[in-house]
Amino acid sequence: MYRKTVGKRGGRPSVTAGSHRVTRIARAGSGLVFALLTASASSAWGATVDIRCPRLSDAAKGELEARARLFLTSADMESATIAVECDATSAWLIWTDASKTPIDVRTNIVEGTLDAIEERIARAKRAGSSGGSASGESSATGPEGAAASKAPSAEIPPDEVPPRGEPFERSSGIDLEGGVGLALLTEFWSGAYTAGMGPRLDVGVGLGRKLSVVISEGARFAVGPGSGQMMTFDLQVGLAYGAPYQTRTGLGVMMLFGAERLAASRDISGTQGVWTWAATASLGARASLATGPLDAWIGVDGMLRSDTIETGQPKPASVPTLSAILSIGCFLPAFSGGGSGEDAKKSAAR
Repeated sequence: MYRKTVGKRGGRPSVTAGSHRVTRIARAGSGLVFALLTASASSAWGATVDIRCPRLSDAAKGELEARARLFLTSADMESATIAVECDATSAWLIWTDASKTPIDVRTNIVEGTLDAIEERIARAKRAGSSGGSASGESSATGPEGAAASKAPSAEIPPDEVPPRGEPFERSSGIDLEGGVGLALLTEFWSGAYTAGMGPRLDVGVGLGRKLSVVISEGARFAVGPGSGQMMTFDLQVGLAYGAPYQTRTGLGVMMLFGAERLAASRDISGTQGVWTWAATASLGARASLATGPLDAWIGVDGMLRSDTIETGQPKPASVPTLSAILSIGCFLPAFSGGGSGEDAKKSAAR
């Protein structure tokens, strides 16, 4: 199949035009096979899937059309006509009754569309079983329709098929594997130092559905006209549920435990350069909002420490044993599977 020639320099063998001809023939053959499959599928399936989405490549359109037709045919909807529309940021499924259903595109448009189709078929089955009927969907309520709503296409891996009745749960929660966050902390102190402010770095690693392990490191420096400069450094580890580590937009809670080092230029007795270690525990809430490739979030935490320090006269100040912390920051999510690519395209389009 390959023709080898000996070059003039050093006699090393090289693959010539024979391999290129083989590649062109293979590509032409694969294109012909795809065209024949598409033509045979069109004649075998009466369902019509009109894809009006310039964001999809030709290969993705072909895959979506074939799998959507398979779903409709399995639900005894061979004569159904549906459409898929999209713009730079959103996509919709136009059902047989001309109603629009938003498509969750955070995984990708193809899987999101199939989720929406499966949900419409399941909705028709539920309406049929309760004695009602949905326009253009009554044919999906028979035994074959029930089987189609329960059984996924053979082309879809089992772990990518959402549970019946929850088509978007996988996309809305488990599409993240954690991420990295950077925030500005403000801890409210007592006395002349009204607050301590500084940066905070968080790293989250997903454990499962909306649960993640979080490692957090923060520092606060005294703000105010106190008599002894103070600062704190802490390192904590714990668990978080929901936003921002496993959900881009929404709410979350977290509980952390760790250690903290508190230091001051002098303490209440006038001793220079004092410091102490304290065990810490914190409980907080987060609110996150997806803004392109980053998430903006705000959080409120309560921190309990086992020990503290105080500065002396003339302007005494101290770090409370129990204090409140306000944090505002951004979060770079780590996506699982193909979600990052589609979400990056969505963010770029914005």
